[in-house]
Amino acid sequence: MNKELVLFRARRALLLIGPSVSLLVSPWTNYDPISCVKILALSSITFFVGSLVISLRSELFTKISKWLPILVAIFIALMVATMVFSGAPLTQQIWGMFGRNTGFVTYFSLVLVALFTALLSNQGFFRSICWSLIYTSVAATSYALIQVFHLDPIRWSEMRPFATFGNINFSSAFFGIAALVSVIVALDKNLAGYKRVALIVLALTDIAIIQTTDSIQGVMIFGAGITLVPFLFLLKSRKLRLLSIPYGLLALGGLYSVVLGLANKGFLAKIIYQQSIIFRTDYMHAGYEMTLKHPIFGVGLDSYGDWYRTLRGFISTTRDNPDRIANTAHNIFLDVSSTGGLPLLAAYLGIILLALASSIRYFRSMPKWDPIFIAMFCGWIAYQIQALISINQVAVGIWGWLFTGALIGYSNVDVRNFDPVPKKEFGKRKSKSGLAGKALPIGLSIQTFIFTSFGLLIAAIPVNADAQFRSAYTSGDLAKLNQAIKTPGISAFHLVLANDAFRKAGMGTDLEAKQILTRLTTEFPRDYYAWRVIAYTDAIPDRKTEALAKLRDLDPFNPENK
Repeated sequence: MNKELVLFRARRALLLIGPSVSLLVSPWTNYDPISCVKILALSSITFFVGSLVISLRSELFTKISKWLPILVAIFIALMVATMVFSGAPLTQQIWGMFGRNTGFVTYFSLVLVALFTALLSNQGFFRSICWSLIYTSVAATSYALIQVFHLDPIRWSEMRPFATFGNINFSSAFFGIAALVSVIVALDKNLAGYKRVALIVLALTDIAIIQTTDSIQGVMIFGAGITLVPFLFLLKSRKLRLLSIPYGLLALGGLYSVVLGLANKGFLAKIIYQQSIIFRTDYMHAGYEMTLKHPIFGVGLDSYGDWYRTLRGFISTTRDNPDRIANTAHNIFLDVSSTGGLPLLAAYLGIILLALASSIRYFRSMPKWDPIFIAMFCGWIAYQIQALISINQVAVGIWGWLFTGALIGYSNVDVRNFDPVPKKEFGKRKSKSGLAGKALPIGLSIQTFIFTSFGLLIAAIPVNADAQFRSAYTSGDLAKLNQAIKTPGISAFHLVLANDAFRKAGMGTDLEAKQILTRLTTEFPRDYYAWRVIAYTDAIPDRKTEALAKLRDLDPFNPENK
């Protein structure tokens, strides 16, 4: 077997996963045009790379710390245990809730992305990951500018600069991380001058786009990451190391001011405080309560939304409107603990701490300033900060997991012979080695085909269901709609919309509407909508009493259910 060819193919495929997941959308075919198609790209490419990694397993797995494969295996095993023992709907746990899709398939793929990145890391691959993010940013920035100037040919439900991320908070976070990496790479004096200028222009453009979103996430994580750069520089400098102490104290003071501002206190409150911060604390509190009450297996993968009403408490329920709900804790750590339990959180934190320990170990032995490492480490820190206040949106999260694997991979580098910035190579396109035109051995080709097909098919199930639903729903053909909701992979959200369509159609469709409600209460027994329709309409008269009792159980502090 040609080892170099296999490594070449695996690395090239892994470099495509970030741009593909971040940029792919399907507005013309899917009701959910953002998340599901991204999972399709994530799963299929991950399985393709996995088939190649397996063929070199005896060599690759000896190059990294044994703790990463162990933690990855534990993480996956705990997710399987959660699916079996949590009691949440299995299909929902496999593919995730509509619009989020952060179920087993997504986390299984993401954790493997980190593992494969660590296994495949080398000097050129580190640089390529950073440039992959930068090139993705160029494409996302271009599209966001089209949206800023109201020239977008796609008629989205929200006409704001969210690029291909589906939400201005997600685009703000991505542009914050991308701008940070661009600036740090641009600070390298070995890079050609015109490229440094282009990177600075790109970063400034991204920051300007962030300002148009009115989302503070991008500004916060960019500010935190860029503040870290001088501290690392001072810490590494023999002559200026002592200055890292006052600088660090100054930075901590700034962090304290930001925290006060987020709490609507201090001089920064008028700049960074937003009303939505209060709501986020409600969502985090509910996630905390879910963790306490379901500490071993959680409430089920991506099933936070099923339990939010039950465990949000009186204050969150009555703060403004009982129907203000959420399907995520807006904190990735709480999302993991609430939906998968404390053991799953421990495995997740183990991977994060391993990346941090590997980074510290490499930084301490780093013989010269390594702009690629600094860019990835600061970008990774920025992502972890974003994880404290936001959602694991896969288009942003993919870069956090890529950086996690790369930072762990850095621990394999021989710092004595490591030149992080070869003057003749960095930022320049290498001549083709001839590997691009070579074919894999027939046996390995068959293996990669089987693996990739499986990854594609497992993620295509909800994509196809969503596409079938969109086609039927927009056509107004109720018979077609009734057939579409029988497609494997259909979600509770689709059934809710279908029931609403049949109910609005009036007489003649009562039977179909009743069947959908019965299916919802059977397959998704914690779906609040179905029980409310049964309780407050004559859809299924003989179940009204049962439905009212269920509503009180699902939403105990809602005054409407008293």
